Amino acid sequence: GDGCFVLGSEITRPTANEVAQNYCFLKPLVMNNRKKVPSAYFICDSFLYLDLLLKKRLFKPTPPSTRSDMAGKEAVRAKNLMGALRYLWRSSPHGSHDARLAEMKGYLESSPRKPPAALQAESPADSAAEGHR
Repeated sequence: GDGCFVLGSEITRPTANEVAQNYCFLKPLVMNNRKKVPSAYFICDSFLYLDLLLKKRLFKPTPPSTRSDMAGKEAVRAKNLMGALRYLWRSSPHGSHDARLAEMKGYLESSPRKPPAALQAESPADSAAEGHR
């Protein structure tokens, strides 16, 4: 297909082979986002900036498509690939049959955890009751 990332399906989770196959574009994203998958907006902006650095040679849209449309589609693919890599990492943090996959797994770190108190949000009724005391 058109674009940076190669995926067999836009619907199902990318396979380990697809993650490894997209190594050249995925590795820089993984290296700079070790603890979580960044938002599609962040990735989209990164691709638009890369397109500018490459003098608008990364995306070659045909009307009615725009560079932003193409960057957005690639951002969603990148986000799915990073999610798949983190899924593979959680099931087996070290090693792989593919050296590229093993290398990218080596960059990942655990997501930051919220303290237990932050997870127990007050209900709106509790907040309102405290205000009337």
